Amino acid sequence: MLREFLLSINLLMFFGLLIFSHPGQAITSFELENKSLVSFKVLPNWHSKSEMFGVPLMLLGPKSGKVRRPVLTLVNTGVEQKLFSKFTSEDGEAAYIKGRKRWLSRYDGLFIKSLGYDKIIDRGMEFHIFGYTYKLGTEDLIERSYYVVCEQELYHLKTLFHAKTPNTLINELEKTLNSFNCQGEQK
Repeated sequence: MLREFLLSINLLMFFGLLIFSHPGQAITSFELENKSLVSFKVLPNWHSKSEMFGVPLMLLGPKSGKVRRPVLTLVNTGVEQKLFSKFTSEDGEAAYIKGRKRWLSRYDGLFIKSLGYDKIIDRGMEFHIFGYTYKLGTEDLIERSYYVVCEQELYHLKTLFHAKTPNTLINELEKTLNSFNCQGEQK
């Protein structure tokens, strides 16, 4: 009897989410290794992968022809709050670009340009955004790093996509990124 009751509650919650959520999107929550809970609105044609290549969370967009799929990754940095300024200031851009150029040199990549620094406060979270474009082999790529201060934790979200990625997929990537939410460590 209790089992049937719990099943009916779960079904009601499931159908309630279907009815009241934006068509085609589901809010998906992920518990990270340090017990932090984060969520995104994930489109049905996107896939989530945990612990892929050592990254706690990856959201993979759909393929479009021969162009690589767009990717959104998330890492809880574990950086202490007093050290946030290294990642969350305009001064951090020079260190970011220096690190990216060093990484590119190991893979014979070519730095094209910096996308600058931006700071956005949204829904009580601080987003510190750095980015750059580069060439790796024959591919032109665009990468953006978002250092997000939320619930006294520093998250690193990164987007990566090909310069020829269709705008519809870039828009999906941005919608997913903009839906990020965190609840901090769950006790």
